[in-house]
Amino acid sequence: MNIEGVTYSIRSKWTPDPELPAAIGARFLAFLDQLGPLSPVMANWLWGDNGVPVPLAKVRSNIAHYLERKVGTYNGEPDPREGYNLFARGGLVERERGTSRSVDIHVHAGSRWDNHISFEIGT
Repeated sequence: MNIEGVTYSIRSKWTPDPELPAAIGARFLAFLDQLGPLSPVMANWLWGDNGVPVPLAKVRSNIAHYLERKVGTYNGEPDPREGYNLFARGGLVERERGTSRSVDIHVHAGSRWDNHISFEIGT
């Protein structure tokens, strides 16, 4: 069975959270780790680093550094109060990422306004 572009989204809002990038990153990594046992597709992640895929194993040891580059902006200027945008893509092998045999996770966290997660399969 081939699933094309099915998207499952979870959106939630929570109160402003003054967590630092290291804490947000640690929660994101823990979330991805919990998904791993569900499918091999979700045990092999790439971190989206401003359009450049980076193996999650490389990011893991210094998540705060990578996350600080994903800060939201206000009036064109970086502003941590706008939160952080996280992205990971999973697939069995590199060539399957971005196909019906992959999963994308988008998270916006740490914002004083809208924080959400989107879980996309087959994008």
